[in-house]
Amino acid sequence: MKIILEYAEALIELFFPRLCIACLVKNPLRDQMYCLQCKLELPYTDQIDIPDNELEFRIFGRFKFERAAALFRFRKGNKVQNIIHQLKYKNRPHIGFELGKEFGKKILNSKEFPIPDLIIPIPLHKKKQIQRGYNQSHEFGKGISSVLNIPIYENIIKKVSDNKSQTKMNRISRLENVMNSYQIKDDTKIKGKHVLLVDDILTTGATIEAAAQKLLKSQDLKLSLAIIGMAEL
Repeated sequence: MKIILEYAEALIELFFPRLCIACLVKNPLRDQMYCLQCKLELPYTDQIDIPDNELEFRIFGRFKFERAAALFRFRKGNKVQNIIHQLKYKNRPHIGFELGKEFGKKILNSKEFPIPDLIIPIPLHKKKQIQRGYNQSHEFGKGISSVLNIPIYENIIKKVSDNKSQTKMNRISRLENVMNSYQIKDDTKIKGKHVLLVDDILTTGATIEAAAQKLLKSQDLKLSLAIIGMAEL
């Protein structure tokens, strides 16, 4: 049976070769998602080890938080856009999980980013999650959870309205669009806890701000943020 499975995997690889998720051209390194060139060239931020970093400066004063960090810098046309596009639109949730594992390992190795008590992903509206089949932010959070060995709660906060696209909106318009979109269902598990709120992309920060303000109404809650990509403004 083992030999048959090995032959089957070889045939699949022959006709449907795995490609690097960043460049979509070269074969990835063994047991990884990236080719060597992309692994070396991806725009990592190192914000986990930098208090008062660019992301924290961007959201400072909008809500109270302990730390915030993005894994990558994101801009239109760069390789991170390829990664996010496949994660969100090409039915590849495992990409989010692997990115979460990468982020979790960086937290473990950091002296500047405290290990939180639990993880909460930014939710999708029910309609959108049914269409996509999964929540990419939840997959990212699951990867972090697997490394840090802390729980992830998907049902603490709920998105109750399906907002129109925010792609061409400025920060104020985005905030108005999402401010009443989120609702806390049950905060008994998060009172007095340090919550890591996770999302895929941060542009103006309106989505994170709206969700964070709802969560921070819970008693003695501390909040940190983990983002896959921070968009360049």
